[in-house]
Amino acid sequence: MSDWDTPEQVLNLCQAAGLEAEVFMQHSQSTTIEVKDNKLQTFKLADDRGIGIRVIKHNQQGFAYSTESSPQAMAALIDTAQAGAGSSQADEHNRLPSFSSAYPTLNCYDRALAAIPVEDKIEQALAVEQAAYKYDSRIKRIRHVLYKDTQYQVCVANTHGIRVKHKGSQCAVQTMVIAESNGESQIGWEMDNAHTYKGLRPAMEIGREAAQQALSMLGGRQISTCKSHIVLDPLVCTDFLAMISPAFSADAVQKGKSLMADKLGRTVASHILSLVDDGLCERGMGAAPADGEGMPMQRTLLIENGRLVNYLHNTYTAHKAGTDSTGNGMRDDFKQLPGVDITNFYIEPGSITRQELLAQTKTGLYITQAMGTHTIDPVSGDYSVGASGHWIEDGEFVHPVRGVVISGNILDLFNNIDLIADDLRFVGAIGSPTVRICDIMISGSR
Repeated sequence: MSDWDTPEQVLNLCQAAGLEAEVFMQHSQSTTIEVKDNKLQTFKLADDRGIGIRVIKHNQQGFAYSTESSPQAMAALIDTAQAGAGSSQADEHNRLPSFSSAYPTLNCYDRALAAIPVEDKIEQALAVEQAAYKYDSRIKRIRHVLYKDTQYQVCVANTHGIRVKHKGSQCAVQTMVIAESNGESQIGWEMDNAHTYKGLRPAMEIGREAAQQALSMLGGRQISTCKSHIVLDPLVCTDFLAMISPAFSADAVQKGKSLMADKLGRTVASHILSLVDDGLCERGMGAAPADGEGMPMQRTLLIENGRLVNYLHNTYTAHKAGTDSTGNGMRDDFKQLPGVDITNFYIEPGSITRQELLAQTKTGLYITQAMGTHTIDPVSGDYSVGASGHWIEDGEFVHPVRGVVISGNILDLFNNIDLIADDLRFVGAIGSPTVRICDIMISGSR
């Protein structure tokens, strides 16, 4: 939204009505491109802008949003928010934050992105597909190649003195390819994301790596049920982290809906594991100077050497717990109140390379695909997922493996981590290096 004078106008009107108020303005523009069979399949341009107003009076909270910013629309919006507050239940923890210091400076905005021709972005996607096909004749189909970028502007202001404006951008490419041989087909998936267009890896590299993964799974076999090491590829480990990240939300903890409830200060994982939420880490797509309430983002250590040391807070949960916000008052857009969510959530990398980790693995299963991670229960931590990958002997991949299941509890999984590599990789806002876990039951063919 271009009219950055609007927050002051709205706040003045709210103060005149005796209201505490917060204004959240957002303008985002995105491009989505999908190609298949050397042709453009999908092309979308989206432009979304709007304003959300939160008001508090007598500990009662109301919220309303609009895509219009005219004086008449703002007056009506304030009336709607005030009416919502009047009909809501009073809660002593309803409050707006205060912050008047300098915000961190981050390099998360690509000024050149808007000037890049759409044709170049389409060519980027087509080059990924072409690279996969050229790599090997057994690559028979490309399920999709998707390119997407987003640019956004955010402004947060409130009657407690918060004033912050910032811009950001994100670019991403992903592909899924299918290799076929002797009546068998296998899937390979690869992706990359960056804050800048030029920060993306070369299209040829992304296409080739997807092809390599699909080809490497041809001839996969089942194995007998056993207890062994498993090694989680970074992209697989991010799937697990995505499903358990809500467990670190103070909101979930306070509602008794988290497996981390009542565990603060206790050992919940291996002593070599440290888990971080860091809104200042520019490698992750969640980086920004401020959260959706205008509080500065920060680095929050959640698990330190296996011990749970923090939860993630917004202003509401922090006041309820008698602590400070961690800068995790997040919202998807201007249509929502800030909840509690991750910024950049990742396992801190270790000090050995992936190859060194594999060299230290006498036998085990390197998992490249996990099916059903969305079924992991963030309250109990129980999981049961299908897996495929490569069997390891003496640090080398000896044959592909498919049709196995790993199951248990995520806390046991965390506690059994015994090696962590240094190859931290992000999928959006979630990151992980290669991780080895010992004594895991692998359910095979018999």
